[in-house]
Amino acid sequence: MPTITIGNTSKRINSTSQSFSGTQLSCRLKNPTSLHDPVFEVQGLTDGAMYNYASYGSRYYWVDDVIQTTNSIQEVHCHLDPLATFKSAITGSSALVIYGDSTNWSKLIDDTRLQPEMRYATETIANANMFGLDTSSAGCVAMTFTSTTSVDWITHTSTLAGTGVHTALMSVEEMRKCIGDLTGFDPGQGISGSGLQEMLEAFGRVIQSLGGGSIADYIQRIIWLPFKLSDIVTATGATYRLGMFIGGVLADQCNWYDVNPGSIWAHNGNFTIDWGTLTGGNDFMKNERWLSMQVYTPGGYQEIPAYAFKYANTFYYRTTFSITDGSWTMRLASDSNMHETLATFSGSIAVDLLGTVNLGNDFTGQIADMGASFVSGAVAMGVGNIAGIQGRLPQTNFNCRSASGSFSGASSLFLTSTPAAMIIYAQSYMPYTIGSYTDYCNRYGYPVNKYLQLNSVSGYCQCASASVNGASGATEGDLQTINTYLNSGFYIE
Repeated sequence: MPTITIGNTSKRINSTSQSFSGTQLSCRLKNPTSLHDPVFEVQGLTDGAMYNYASYGSRYYWVDDVIQTTNSIQEVHCHLDPLATFKSAITGSSALVIYGDSTNWSKLIDDTRLQPEMRYATETIANANMFGLDTSSAGCVAMTFTSTTSVDWITHTSTLAGTGVHTALMSVEEMRKCIGDLTGFDPGQGISGSGLQEMLEAFGRVIQSLGGGSIADYIQRIIWLPFKLSDIVTATGATYRLGMFIGGVLADQCNWYDVNPGSIWAHNGNFTIDWGTLTGGNDFMKNERWLSMQVYTPGGYQEIPAYAFKYANTFYYRTTFSITDGSWTMRLASDSNMHETLATFSGSIAVDLLGTVNLGNDFTGQIADMGASFVSGAVAMGVGNIAGIQGRLPQTNFNCRSASGSFSGASSLFLTSTPAAMIIYAQSYMPYTIGSYTDYCNRYGYPVNKYLQLNSVSGYCQCASASVNGASGATEGDLQTINTYLNSGFYIE
């Protein structure tokens, strides 16, 4: 006579577990009956006891009800548990597992079941001098001009000696001296103050006095760079002449450096991200729903997708700028060889001094207003005053957000709160309160997103478009039920 085991289980309804405790009894199937929803007639069940599970042959059933028909015979009404009955076929199948156990956890995949709730941390990832040069001095000046003769050219640039176009790199004070040597005009006479402001005023008066004369015709470009001269070169005394005519005007022994056309300054640096502070140890928060990265440079602001950063801890940048015209570029990369570029930036770090000069009679008055109109459309960190420029510009204590107008070619010079700085900010957001993320995933699965054989997964599992095959004896309805469980979430136990 066939037997059935009837008892109780504490398994989940969406579990493949076949484990339960029960009593084996002789039985017979009530006639007629269904093997999917059978009714068994048994003897020996405890009166008044509750039962919820049974096994019959290779099939497992949920018990729907137990009906006492006589003093000794009970009818046990059941329906098939397809997850337990066809467990071997299910675990022998392969599917795209979206959520699974911690063994198969893909930690960098965003957990889309959760939503950002509140800001978790705001960190300054990097605040670096992207050029690696001192910006605390009055800066230096590069003047490009045409020369007719050369006397005592600097020995290490002797290949540049002779007539032609040259660029002289010098300090602000040396620039004032050159102006005097070229014109016989004393740049400091009757002018108060020092540094860049005084030099600008003197330069303006010189250009006014020249009125477009021969000397001014042969000065092609004069730019101010916000760097300490000795950081770039060692200036050496030299004599030069301006103009394409015999006997050009002599500037006697100005202390300057003859810059080779195309001379480039290069600087390499790196910074490290403390991911633990930003994400609380949850790597999925390195994705853009949870984390925003903003890079500020003298060339402007750029949002960088967080995923570009999430595969490394240390990042590298390389900055180059032209000494002769102040144009610069910077590359941000995830490797020291600069092969994996994350972002590129460019701009100008120079002030075009020739572009600031108005040949009218109110140049000195214009100088007094330059501080308030230095940066055009600049957006720096917050709304505070631009720092680090005191002593370089008149009225430097101005608010960058309200600035209008600009020096020619210098609208990007001080977009960051410190001249020549690269600043990277990061803001992260916590998920809606879930308690422990590990506890949450132990119950509802860890993000996996891998194609796996299901016998390599234990615990909670959710698949995408799963379709089990090889389930011998399973009806179409059984397979539809199984696939629905797999795609909505079930437990492999």
